[in-house]
Amino acid sequence: MHPELCYLAGLFEGEGTISIDVIQEPKGRYGIRLKPLVEFTISIDDSIIIEDFKKHIPVNWLTVVRKKDNAIKIRLRDQESIKRFIERLFPYFKLPTTRKKAELMLKILSKVGKHKRGGFSKDEFIELLNLTRELKLLQKKARNRAKTNIDNLISKISCEPLRTPR
Repeated sequence: MHPELCYLAGLFEGEGTISIDVIQEPKGRYGIRLKPLVEFTISIDDSIIIEDFKKHIPVNWLTVVRKKDNAIKIRLRDQESIKRFIERLFPYFKLPTTRKKAELMLKILSKVGKHKRGGFSKDEFIELLNLTRELKLLQKKARNRAKTNIDNLISKISCEPLRTPR
């Protein structure tokens, strides 16, 4: 057991989230883009923690300082960074919901990785949306769970003819 990773995992479980933004994108093949996200917020006074994360989990970190609320928001957006972050901390996650969210995200990323450049069949894309729905239902904040009605999107994709990307 690595005590620093155990501490960082606990901090992330308390302050972080693993989610996917579902974005309407009319030019896309299905009119939807899935945008994986890992983020957490800490106090500016605790910014030394960011160095601990960077030391133990070398990924592409994006940090945004929000002076008005004395906080730093840390984000991971690229799929490889998210994958490495989750894989590194997964053995130390204690909460069942965090473990489930991490498992779902890794499953989603593995499916997306197999189909770079949007080569999903309709059924494969619907499967991704179902996994995304499952992930969103585990979110702590109701606003994160309800951002997109995935069932409506699945129904729409199921009934529409396939579009050719522009």
